[in-house]
Amino acid sequence: MTACGRLALPKLTETLGFCSPRLASFSRIDRLVPCMNKLFSAVLGAAILWVDSSSGQTVINSAPYTISAAGNYVVGSNLTYSSSTGGAIVIQHHHVTLDLGGHYIFNPVASNSSVGVYVQNAENITIRNGIIVGFNYGVYFNYLGGTKLNSGNIVSDLKLSDNLDGIFLVGATVSKVTNNQITNSNGVGGTGIYIAGGSNVAGGNIINGFSAGIATFGNSYLFENTISNCNTGLFMQGSDKYRFNTTFSCNIPFSGGTVLTSDNN
Repeated sequence: MTACGRLALPKLTETLGFCSPRLASFSRIDRLVPCMNKLFSAVLGAAILWVDSSSGQTVINSAPYTISAAGNYVVGSNLTYSSSTGGAIVIQHHHVTLDLGGHYIFNPVASNSSVGVYVQNAENITIRNGIIVGFNYGVYFNYLGGTKLNSGNIVSDLKLSDNLDGIFLVGATVSKVTNNQITNSNGVGGTGIYIAGGSNVAGGNIINGFSAGIATFGNSYLFENTISNCNTGLFMQGSDKYRFNTTFSCNIPFSGGTVLTSDNN
């Protein structure tokens, strides 16, 4: 039994003890109604405690915050990180799901070198569902040496605004970056999505206002991205593959890569 379950059951037992002699007499409505109200509240409270326990989520309500254990984490409120260095949320363990809960992580410091969500030598990381604004890097997966384990990661459904660089995956393999909106209105360069590693996928992203919309460095697949107002839309290597992407108002729409013309390529 969970800790919350152990907390809830004594309260429910106490309420049943209060109600049992009263439930035997239905002739006195004034006794029955308070009892039923008390019983309903006890059962509801027990259910809420049980659900909170079984969900297994850790709520993040302040920054900076370091994740050093596997599990499910959810941001419970909008976060402001007022530092020019470091990371607002730093992930240092494998098998982590971070749900921003639709909230934002914001850095108000101009020309900072900080990171919104910083993943250090970890694999099987999922980051999703929120807004990251004002950092040097919105999301950064970094390989810091030692065993190379940045694989199996997912970055999806984020809105990244006015970060110098959007989503960076360094040394990442077998990972995907999908359905993100990445914009930079500052006009100072940077890259929307940067992927250095093999067997990665970037698809369904909307990117605007960078020096390079998507930059990849071998053996990645890019599909159905929409890129605008970038110097180079897709900057790829010969081993990168792409299909069904849309670029407009880019000086160089495509550089490198191999276009797929059928499912057999």
